[in-house]
Amino acid sequence: MLKRSVVVKKLAEVKETTKFSAMYEILMKDISRMTGKQLKDHELACNFIRCKLGD
Repeated sequence: MLKRSVVVKKLAEVKETTKFSAMYEILMKDISRMTGKQLKDHELACNFIRCKLGD
């Protein structure tokens, strides 16, 4: 059982790292060539991420 809980913990860490990487990628996306709708959607996504991260 101990090995299983270690594996589950490591899987949770990997998932969290993957989520953080995806959020960072969205926050750092180049907005210079976005249309108005894309920019608005991007701003909404960034605001959601910032709220989720506590910023």
